[in-house]
Amino acid sequence: MLARSREPSFSDTASRRRAIISLTPLIDVVFILLVFFMLASSFLDWRSIPVVTARPPSTLPAESEPKPLLLSVAGSDLRLNGELLALDELRVRLQRHIAADPGVSVEVQPLGDTSLQSVIAVLDRLRQAGIERFSMVRDRTWAAPAAPVGD
Repeated sequence: MLARSREPSFSDTASRRRAIISLTPLIDVVFILLVFFMLASSFLDWRSIPVVTARPPSTLPAESEPKPLLLSVAGSDLRLNGELLALDELRVRLQRHIAADPGVSVEVQPLGDTSLQSVIAVLDRLRQAGIERFSMVRDRTWAAPAAPVGD
């Protein structure tokens, strides 16, 4: 008898079972890593600056209460009661006012399109100088830019 060489036929390849790769272990590992990094990470810096809101207009300050200092912030320009100051001079100037009157308060007024970072830098300087009583005052002359009109 002649031996015939056996070559794979179409029916043989169809009958073979393909290996199934399960994605469940991969998904489990990715999920565990996600949970780990969510629990191990801190995305926020929880420093806070307490800001006292302004008094209602019906409440008038007492006569014995000293007039608060007005600190205007316009970009990098600072004005303390109208006098132009550098940010480095602010702490020294405020400490002089504290020495004269320990109960002094400061009203911080951002002017125009002053960035939030500029205002926060000024508030940090107030805290460094020992000012505990300060409030934010709105610039009544500033109007928000108009929203662009869609085509």
